[in-house]
Amino acid sequence: MPRPVRAQKARVEMFEDRPKKHQRTIVCRWMDPSQQNFELAKKIKDLTKKHAAEAQYIMKLQLEEEEKLHKQQSETLKTNYKKYDLIDGAQAEGNVQRLKAEYGMTLNDY
Repeated sequence: MPRPVRAQKARVEMFEDRPKKHQRTIVCRWMDPSQQNFELAKKIKDLTKKHAAEAQYIMKLQLEEEEKLHKQQSETLKTNYKKYDLIDGAQAEGNVQRLKAEYGMTLNDY
């Protein structure tokens, strides 16, 4: 029989494997074109825009690929459904029984 469990508040000591917070903070500020790191900041900004555009393009390609795969799988599903529907229809109409008798075959119906 399970024993009752008592809940208790979480304490910092319970999570020893958790990484420590770093003391750095993110600071944003305007830079004048006359500052020495302006060109570097501009390059980083342009690179960030380029990466965002590339990520958006890759997401678009992935979405198109998923749509193609979905369409292909839908067609395969419809084809298999038609095939099994045709087989069920043939068995229901008795065509299989007549063909079995005509050719003298024994089929196991599972």
